[in-house]
Amino acid sequence: MNDVSDISFQTMNDLKLNSVETFLENERISNKKESWSKLNKNEKKNKIILFANKYISEHNLSVHDHKSLIIYLNNLLDKRMLLKIKEVCYDKDKEIITQIPALIYNHVSKKFTLTRHDNRSSTTKSLNLGKTRKNLKEKIDDLEKD
Repeated sequence: MNDVSDISFQTMNDLKLNSVETFLENERISNKKESWSKLNKNEKKNKIILFANKYISEHNLSVHDHKSLIIYLNNLLDKRMLLKIKEVCYDKDKEIITQIPALIYNHVSKKFTLTRHDNRSSTTKSLNLGKTRKNLKEKIDDLEKD
């Protein structure tokens, strides 16, 4: 009698372990299909290395340039610069970085740089006129009328 209960308990444990293993496997697969901003830092570094390999082969750059590109991109990641979706074009389905739009290679100095492409407007343009700016604008309007 005791052997039967041990066997049933053992099979239930096996079923639970199998279900846990399948759950973990499904979770791992779903985590791989995350957007760039939701990937963890190690996954991002691995994707950056793959991107650097592709970038160097497309642009026919040297091994030294390859090493400097990986170091530069990892430093940017450490400085929290390549975190936004706008900064990195990432294909979720293929799980690769297709491009980094702001990345530029200077052939003269043999260095990589990250340029800012977004046109930022002045913060004062978005503010309301306020008391002093209203008075100034009224004075300018009065002078123009005269």
